[in-house]
Amino acid sequence: MTDHEYRAEISAAAVTISARASGGATTSTSGPNCLREGVDRHYLNNYLSHPAVLDWLTRNSVRSPIPSISTTVLGTLPVALPPQEVQRSIGHALHTLSEKIEAHERIAEATAALRDTLLPLLISGAVIAPGEEE
Repeated sequence: MTDHEYRAEISAAAVTISARASGGATTSTSGPNCLREGVDRHYLNNYLSHPAVLDWLTRNSVRSPIPSISTTVLGTLPVALPPQEVQRSIGHALHTLSEKIEAHERIAEATAALRDTLLPLLISGAVIAPGEEE
């Protein structure tokens, strides 16, 4: 992936592609009624995160400090749409995995914060490490 991170936000009435440049600025393009009946939002959200799709979005975006893509260009994005039941199954499985990843990221952040809090206390002797009690 390039220095731009694309994220898809799917609602019942629109598809919004947000581009986050390495500097943190964002821009988005959306179109009403872009999401057809029979398209599972979790499937489409994950599809839009696929490396080949991210590459397509990067190649077709307007090069500027804040990249953007028009709804006309976005409308030419090839989208693989299996039957709705297959979309639901794929979308559900990938959404469940994404939720687990987010939970583990929160655990890792909390663990790092605990380590950072304990480090000076352990080094100073204000707190005794388990197993080191006298």
